Amino acid sequence: RNHQVFMTKPINRRLAISISCLSVLIFSVNLFLSETDRPQLLQRIFDRNYIVKYLGLDAFTAIDGVKTAMSNEVRAEASSNELPEIMKFTKQNNLPLNPQYAGIAKGKNVFVIHLESFQQFLINMKVQGQEVTPFLNQLYQNKATISFDNFFHEVGQGKTSDAENMLETGTFGLPQGSLFTQLGSDNTFEAAPAVLGQKGYTTAVFHGNVGSFW
Repeated sequence: RNHQVFMTKPINRRLAISISCLSVLIFSVNLFLSETDRPQLLQRIFDRNYIVKYLGLDAFTAIDGVKTAMSNEVRAEASSNELPEIMKFTKQNNLPLNPQYAGIAKGKNVFVIHLESFQQFLINMKVQGQEVTPFLNQLYQNKATISFDNFFHEVGQGKTSDAENMLETGTFGLPQGSLFTQLGSDNTFEAAPAVLGQKGYTTAVFHGNVGSFW
């Protein structure tokens, strides 16, 4: 028989420790610089492109694996026995309909204009005698328009997607991550288009982004 003998050199423990410490140091510095340029980078796991850009594909794979395991653990611990208590709490803390606005749009065409990064001071604002938002001013001043200028900032890390979910479903954002990306694919939400459809309305949405954006 032919015997193959492999000769291996003993591992230089000091060299291995030095390389490991250097790797951790480089990663820590890179993470610090990344967090400076993109705050809450590790918490905003849905920003996959940024994580890969700043930390690399290997780091993203590890982070995504940990987040997925943690999410699965939370779901595994959830019990259907808790649902009645949750429903009871929801009913007890549900605000009654405001009689001033209840049924105000019945039988009418309803248009919702949802803008991002738009503030109230732009309405009726003029620059050198010219209106900044003439079309919106006309809508805002119309008697049939309902507008509210006193509201709370309720979006979480999802930012745009949180705002859209809040408008359509009345759900709040998550403490970490985006509700849309973390729970959107595994849950069915009761959204405004479906509710309006049940009331005999025909709904349509016009959005500036392509469908694959989210």
